[in-house]
Amino acid sequence: MSQVDLIIPGLLNLPIDEFDRRQLQQQTPALSHLLSYARQIPSPIDDFDRVLIKRLGLQQPGLPYARALMTQDSGLPTLLVKALHLRPDINNAVLCPLENSNDKNILINDLSEYFKVDCYIKAQPGDHWLMQLHEVSSMPVMPHYLSLLGKKLSAYLEQARSSLAWYRLFNEMQMFMHQHELNQQRLARDLPIINSLWCWGSANFAGENFGSIQWFSDDWLMRRLGDLYCGRSYPLSEVAGSGIRQDTIIVDLSLLKMLKGETQGKLLQALLDIENLYLQPLLQSGARHIWLHTTGGRNFYYRPTHRWKFWKKPQTVLDLSASVRNV
Repeated sequence: MSQVDLIIPGLLNLPIDEFDRRQLQQQTPALSHLLSYARQIPSPIDDFDRVLIKRLGLQQPGLPYARALMTQDSGLPTLLVKALHLRPDINNAVLCPLENSNDKNILINDLSEYFKVDCYIKAQPGDHWLMQLHEVSSMPVMPHYLSLLGKKLSAYLEQARSSLAWYRLFNEMQMFMHQHELNQQRLARDLPIINSLWCWGSANFAGENFGSIQWFSDDWLMRRLGDLYCGRSYPLSEVAGSGIRQDTIIVDLSLLKMLKGETQGKLLQALLDIENLYLQPLLQSGARHIWLHTTGGRNFYYRPTHRWKFWKKPQTVLDLSASVRNV
C-alpha cells in the first residue's frame, strides 16, 4: 500500500470560537471522518522541517532551502533571507511578520549595496532573498521562519554566536537596518520597523533522490524543495487527478500562514480547500496509509479498515483543537 504524508501545521491550533461546530462538520466530512477514525499518536515534533527530515530519512539538522533555489551549487555558503520585525521582550525578543510593501525591497537593496564586499543578495519570489557569503565560511542551521514567528528567540540568537564571524556580520546588518532612514519614516507612520533578517536554509544537500515520491504543495518554497528532492513537484489542485498510486507528500502551509499573520484570508476557506483539494480525493481513491502530521502535539494514522470502527465518536477539528488547549 502506498503511504500519504499530510503535513498541515496549525490544524490543531484553530481559534475554536470563530467556527460553528455543526456547520463545519457538514462542510468538511472527509476531515471529520479522518480525525474521528484515525489512530491518534502523540508527537513532540512541533516544526514541519523536522517532520520532512524524518519522513525523508535525512541525517541533518535542517533542510537545504537555499540550495533548492539554485540551478547548481556555487560552492559558497548560501542562505535564504526574510526581512522581519524583531520586537524586544523582557530578556528576549519576538519575531513578527511585516505587511506587504515595497519598503522591504528598498531596504534590502540598500543593505546589499552596503555589504557587497561581504555578500551577494538576490531577490526571490514571495519577499524572499538569497544571500551568498564571500568571507564567512560557516553559519548555524536555523528553522524555517514560519516556525518561529511569534516565538521568543533567545535560544536561537545564542546559537548564532557559535559562528563568531557570521554573528558579527549579522549584527552589523541589523544595526544598518535599524538606523536606515526608511525605518524613521515607518515610525512616523506608526508602522513596525524592518529591523531584522531571518536567515535559514543553509543545510547541505547530499544529492538525495526520492523520485519514487510524489510531492504536492501550493507554497512556492516548498515546491522548490520538492523539485530538488523528488525531481518535480505539483500544486494541490493536481492531487485529485494524480491517482495517488505511489508514496506521496502533501505540504499545506496555508493555515499556519494565516494563524501567524503572514497572509490574510479566511480560515474557513482554508479548511474547505483542505477538504476539497486533497482530503476527499484521498479517501475516495482506494486503499492506502495516511499519516497526518499536525506539529500540534499529536499525529493521526489512518487506513481504510479504520472506517469500520463504528463505535468511534465523531470528532471535528474544533474538538481536537479544544482538547489540545486543555492538555
